[in-house]
Amino acid sequence: MTTASCCEPADACLAPEEAPPTYEPPRPPDLSEKSVDEQFTEFARWRDTAQLSIVVIGRDARMFLPESLTRLAGDCHEIIYLDTGSTDISMLQAREFGCKVYSSVWRQSFAAARNEALSHATGKWVLSLDTDEVLDRNQLRRLNYVLSQADPETQCFFTILEMVNDRKDIEGEMNFQLRVFPNHYARGLRWKFRCHEQIKPSLEEMGVGDPLMSGVRIKHLGYANAEMVKVKCGRNRELLMMELDEAEERPRFVPWFHLSKCAAALGHFNEALEWVEKTARSEQARAENKSQVIAAYEFWGTIFMRTQQPQHAIRVWAEARDLYPGQATFYADLGMVRRALGDEEEAITLLTQAVDLPMIVGSQASGAVRIRFAAMMNLQEIFERRALFGDQSAEDREKNNRTARMWGRRAEELRGTVSELVPMPAEEGKTPEEE
Repeated sequence: MTTASCCEPADACLAPEEAPPTYEPPRPPDLSEKSVDEQFTEFARWRDTAQLSIVVIGRDARMFLPESLTRLAGDCHEIIYLDTGSTDISMLQAREFGCKVYSSVWRQSFAAARNEALSHATGKWVLSLDTDEVLDRNQLRRLNYVLSQADPETQCFFTILEMVNDRKDIEGEMNFQLRVFPNHYARGLRWKFRCHEQIKPSLEEMGVGDPLMSGVRIKHLGYANAEMVKVKCGRNRELLMMELDEAEERPRFVPWFHLSKCAAALGHFNEALEWVEKTARSEQARAENKSQVIAAYEFWGTIFMRTQQPQHAIRVWAEARDLYPGQATFYADLGMVRRALGDEEEAITLLTQAVDLPMIVGSQASGAVRIRFAAMMNLQEIFERRALFGDQSAEDREKNNRTARMWGRRAEELRGTVSELVPMPAEEGKTPEEE
């Protein structure tokens, strides 16, 4: 079991329909015409200019460390590994991969562990990773290039976190997280909060601006199976309850929402419903954090669907749609529920509305794109079924077939725009892997 916090912090990530910064990260030059030696010379120049410290905390992570660390050595200033009480060979593995290894007692706080690890970093920039996350070597080199041109006094960066799992009910298949920031530990930069820890409040206190896009992707393997999720959520639930008992500066609706996710993962659905309703109904959340409220309504309805209560899901999502009429997700959710209940005409209306709502260029792929793609695929399936079944004229059958093909084409076109909606470095600048 890794010690890394497993769930994305709602107050650091973007809601499905919330646009990330419009900043376009600098793209690495195309090195394909250069010799291998020249390419590696350029990679080394980016690395030495960026001075990136990769900081990792973990415990009993032997299953993940080899895959995580093998891609990092040689392409960063240093790798800091802080162990919080392993009983396996994690510390030995970390040393074998060239990490600077430290140990610390587990203080029931991810922020405390990350701050201890951060205190050992000597680079100009920091990338915070978990032991169950994988950063491809080419992505690391691209990050070095971005940071070689960045300003550590004013800039910090989102990475794109891709969830790799075998569970269909895990949300957030892809989201933005603030993982790259200047190393201002000596000036007081600190992580905050026991669970779903945050660095952004401290960066803001130092005058660092809002996170920009780095265009770098990280794969998160911590949701690999349901049992692993249950272990992590059980641990996180304890930490979140401790946080509620303390005078933390974070709004209480944040741990409420995370408690709802933990309870649902553990199969405690009534408890999950209580926490998520408190979040969605919170006047403070509605005034301060629209993203959190939207996520709460989405998850609230999802719990009802998972517990075979579609009418309650309809009630919740209809309320959310009226509260936030520009959010495509609630139209799509309602449309899919109506389709499941056999009300195809209403489903078509709602799904079409989901597709037709304006989509912000740059929106999170797991949000805006996923929502509209699902709506289009549902519309395609509805019209395909209509063309195959029922008493209809040849003209009506052909009309349904044409409509189904149209929605299928639009879905494929949308799939092709993902790279535009989520800014990424140019693929033509792919770099060779070291032997």
